[in-house]
Amino acid sequence: MLVWSKKYSIGIPRLDADHVMLVSLLNQLHINLAEDMSGEAIGPILDALQHYADGHFIIEESMMTDCGYPGLAGHRERHDGFCIEMARLCLKHRARLDVARSLRALLNTWLFDHVVRADGQFGAWLRANRVSIPPGASSGPDVRRPVRTPATAATATATATASDRRFAPA
Repeated sequence: MLVWSKKYSIGIPRLDADHVMLVSLLNQLHINLAEDMSGEAIGPILDALQHYADGHFIIEESMMTDCGYPGLAGHRERHDGFCIEMARLCLKHRARLDVARSLRALLNTWLFDHVVRADGQFGAWLRANRVSIPPGASSGPDVRRPVRTPATAATATATATASDRRFAPA
């Protein structure tokens, strides 16, 4: 189990709160694997991750655009890569394949390689350049919603529609 620490913080409260939710999802996945419940509980976790990516990435990229962050293009590519991998896992899950361990590996890598390093670089750039987040830049959908239980998972599938830019299969 991972405990959120200030060392993971990038210094942007709205984004840090979203990252705390990501850690919570990773911990939920860990619990489900330990209790051998990954099959029945993965749908709600994938659904929550789709909601996270849809909201969080848009807000983060908007903040970077508004601030003139020079690393935006590469950062957006990383977000798109995450979404492509999530689309692959969603397709496998819908085909009734076990994706829990692959998802856990993806989230562990994402947390440390992207959130701590890449998002941390954005926070460091803001501080080094004395750039503040413009008012209203952190508005948008709240991605910090609870994961539904397996009992309600029937109505919470991780669907990927053609209109969804993030988890739609390529």
